[in-house]
Amino acid sequence: MKKLITSIIACSLAVFSLASCGKSSDTKKKEKTADITGKWAFSESPNEDVSSVGLIFSDKGKGSVYEETTSIFSFTEDSMVLYGYAVDKEYITEENDVVTVTLNNSDVIVMKRTKSGGSGFDGTYDLTGGSLYDSLENSVSSESESADITVELKGDKSFVVFNDMFTYKTEGSELVISGCSPLIIPSADEDSDEITAEFKLDGDTLTIIDDKNSNVLTRAA
Repeated sequence: MKKLITSIIACSLAVFSLASCGKSSDTKKKEKTADITGKWAFSESPNEDVSSVGLIFSDKGKGSVYEETTSIFSFTEDSMVLYGYAVDKEYITEENDVVTVTLNNSDVIVMKRTKSGGSGFDGTYDLTGGSLYDSLENSVSSESESADITVELKGDKSFVVFNDMFTYKTEGSELVISGCSPLIIPSADEDSDEITAEFKLDGDTLTIIDDKNSNVLTRAA
């Protein structure tokens, strides 16, 4: 499981590689800065195991990465589906809003409900333990900070959100992302903490551009 999930995370974060660490031009005229806050889905998923991947830009200058993980795990009214295999409810416990899935005497998922979404397991959870959490945390966290990971369950779909993965700022048509590391851009210098790209906003379409590449995102619900 760890190898697969780590690969998925690496692929989803690799989308940042389009934003090269180029220099901005001081000669550009000041432009009106468009508001890119919200949830954005990339036009194509970088991995067949993930249905969709995207970014969430908060109004506080922080950014998160999300991906739909339904093909990896999802929940029904009283059971779980893991890699296409049904996990009976006898392996799932819920106590004090903490849902735990245990297989072969080992916790796979431990998550605490923070918001109810209706019937069954629908809702928003903080992922706090289990082999799933361990795999994801090892992929994205630093030595000094643990990963802040949220699970969203909506019907037969699941989403994982990596909260506050980076900070960002916009000025004119320039997007600056701070928190750049080799994890996000393998070719980046370890001491580099900032990447810069241009962006264009046209209605519900956001295009992020560097000298050689462009990625198109669509506003998501």
